[in-house]
Amino acid sequence: MINLFNRLVYVCAVFLMFIPLISCGGGGGGGTAGTGTLSLGLTDATGDYQHVFVTIKEILVHQSTEEVNDDDSGWLPAFPIGETIDLTTLEDGQIMDLGVAELPAGQYNQMRLILAKDPVAPHPSANYVVIEGLVEEVYEIGEVGDYYTIEELKVPSGFQTGVKIVKGFEIIADQATALILDFDAKKSVVKAGDSGQWLLKPTIKVLDTVNNSISGEVNQGTDDYLFNAFVSAQVFSPSVNPPPAEWDPKDEVEVIGSDTTDTLGDYTIYIAPGTYNVIATMEGYFPKCQVVVAEPGYSDYDENDFTLEEVDVGALWIVSGVVSFDTTEVDDPIATLSIRQKNVVWGEGDCLDTITIELAEVNRAEGDEYSIDLPNGSYQIVAWADGEETLVIDFDVDGKDIENQNITFL
Repeated sequence: MINLFNRLVYVCAVFLMFIPLISCGGGGGGGTAGTGTLSLGLTDATGDYQHVFVTIKEILVHQSTEEVNDDDSGWLPAFPIGETIDLTTLEDGQIMDLGVAELPAGQYNQMRLILAKDPVAPHPSANYVVIEGLVEEVYEIGEVGDYYTIEELKVPSGFQTGVKIVKGFEIIADQATALILDFDAKKSVVKAGDSGQWLLKPTIKVLDTVNNSISGEVNQGTDDYLFNAFVSAQVFSPSVNPPPAEWDPKDEVEVIGSDTTDTLGDYTIYIAPGTYNVIATMEGYFPKCQVVVAEPGYSDYDENDFTLEEVDVGALWIVSGVVSFDTTEVDDPIATLSIRQKNVVWGEGDCLDTITIELAEVNRAEGDEYSIDLPNGSYQIVAWADGEETLVIDFDVDGKDIENQNITFL
């Protein structure tokens, strides 16, 4: 019910901002012929860190149906933010209102989120992570002690001109459009093993609506909640054989929205209308799947629950390796690894089709190791990075650990 209340507050706030636009009626709308409004909200999935602070300078939008170049002049500074935001306060369906912008009617093909370089007082850095400790102590610069650790997040050079968010949307004259930015802090923070630096690789999805959502709890029995389980709405789109030249294997499984459970096992995922494989996973447990058909206006509160079965400790095997780049023109290269299970056999009441699902997705920098515990089965790792060809590594886990399952971009 708390999630529902927060969503209603956000929707009501946005509606009140739109009253001047609506009350003007036709022939001008928001005061200028041929304009509509765009409202933006910000949310986050639960992460592994005490706090993750990012400073957003502004958000730009680009009106065009053509490919955007970095030197393109068609950017509109729609949302001046200028604020340091703790992403961990936006967990479990919480939404922060980023404002409403009046924009010329037309088709828009991209947004760009500009991160600030200079800190906003009283924060010690523009972007940083708190590993342990209390938020009240975070701002006491020079008094860092045993209670917490602050690590500045370096923004790789590829993102210093802005985080490109490729998502088309339309502004219709005299009408309102609402979008949610899902800033995944858990995936965005990367500890680079070789350099010892902490990197910020912003991972952001655009959600079309707050009116469609899936929520529930993950447990391993009555009142035995699972904290930090990963729940995602996925679409499985196998390629034809042979696949077309422009097909990318990373797109075979697309995660539309996701959340990790809180201490009560609760999760909330915002999704657009459609049909999804909703997957609940947690390391050391067998995954579960439900098919959800979300009609327009679908809000399934606390009905999509999962009970996961724990894997016997003796039946788990470690799969590990190192990520490396032989050659790259990108400073501080970061790879995304999607660990997927193939040909999953579901039980009665689960997804009945034989599909491939994503169990986990992590970001790793040059020289970093990844490791995951898996039961016997058929798996694959799909890895991609800026400027690199997508890699696919198929393997079977069959009664032993698999070491040196390295990911090397040539």
